[in-house]
Amino acid sequence: MDYEIKHIDAWSVMKIVFIISLVLGFLFGLFYVLLLSNLSNLAGNFGGEFETGFRNFSGGFLLIIALFIDIFVSILYAVIAMLFAVLYNLFVGWFGGIKIELAGEGIQSLSKEESRR
Repeated sequence: MDYEIKHIDAWSVMKIVFIISLVLGFLFGLFYVLLLSNLSNLAGNFGGEFETGFRNFSGGFLLIIALFIDIFVSILYAVIAMLFAVLYNLFVGWFGGIKIELAGEGIQSLSKEESRR
């Protein structure tokens, strides 16, 4: 069975990409906050000029920066994904859509009475 994707809803693509990038960005942001916080503590143990460079990297400051960057990047990714969905819909009209081939048995839809049994 051959199918062709003729339209992608840009709004739904944007929502899904925003949520996924927000969650993944938050997880990666927490990782970097922990990493930089540990580097700050390690540099503080050495003292001298290393201490002055990492003094401003406290946990709360790093968390605020990580959240700000995460939200900004998530919005950017969502807008880019929406733009690609709109461009895809434009090019489908000119060149045709992505063709996919599905293998296996066909799925039959059940009426409401048959699904209640």
